[in-house]
Amino acid sequence: QSQLPECYLRGVMGFRLAQFLQMGWMDPELAYRRALYHEPLIATPGPETIHTLTLTDTGRIVGYVALVGSSDPVALPLDAPARGLFPAEVAHHVDLLAGFAAPGRDSHQVYEIKRFVRAGSMARGLQRDRVPWHLILALGRSALALNDPIQLVVGDSRENGALRHLRLIGFAPVVVADTRPCLPRTELMWPSYQQPELAKPFSAPVPDKLADYLDSIDAALAIDTATDWRREAIARLIEVHRAAGQFSADVASQTESSHPRPAGPETDSP
Repeated sequence: QSQLPECYLRGVMGFRLAQFLQMGWMDPELAYRRALYHEPLIATPGPETIHTLTLTDTGRIVGYVALVGSSDPVALPLDAPARGLFPAEVAHHVDLLAGFAAPGRDSHQVYEIKRFVRAGSMARGLQRDRVPWHLILALGRSALALNDPIQLVVGDSRENGALRHLRLIGFAPVVVADTRPCLPRTELMWPSYQQPELAKPFSAPVPDKLADYLDSIDAALAIDTATDWRREAIARLIEVHRAAGQFSADVASQTESSHPRPAGPETDSP
């Protein structure tokens, strides 16, 4: 986040605010009373937020996803009582990380996937279809590019959002069922937990073969757009699953539609 000029960062956060207000997942009264034209800029005491965008050739933002780091100023073991909770843990009143505690694994190696969204104003067509694929690709590349690579991701998602996409690229999310998420009415995102289909909290280790899954998406996106590149992307991903011995009914169910789409606020979560 600190690498973005403030004027750009305000533009990014303005895109987030506009999209989630339009979807009804943010409180418009709160936004009005606080005279917001972008989401509040927050500097975390731990690892910085990673912002990922897709842009048109004219520079218009059409897709976004964030990786949000721990609030711990100093890295702590995942089962440390003093560990700061991630937003999804707070909203769902659960601990998503204690079960993954291990030597050499700490809270600065965990990120939450948030605000996975595509511009609602995009016209149907090839460019619109490709946006979520580019976001998924960039999300994975970011996880591998850090000096201290990400070991786990957390978040909350509806089944057709981040959970679906993570399984498609080799993750095996551990989902906590039957939570009752809520946020106080002072939080912009509280309406997101009043929707008919509730998001489910999850945690997922980053798979060893993540780079292979991402290479498959990259290759499919480079295919002549006159061909069915989405079907080719799915076929390539299935082959990576099979090579890794991870193809299952769960993965097969994700391939029924070859058109991933952003779908939820909290990790939305892809």
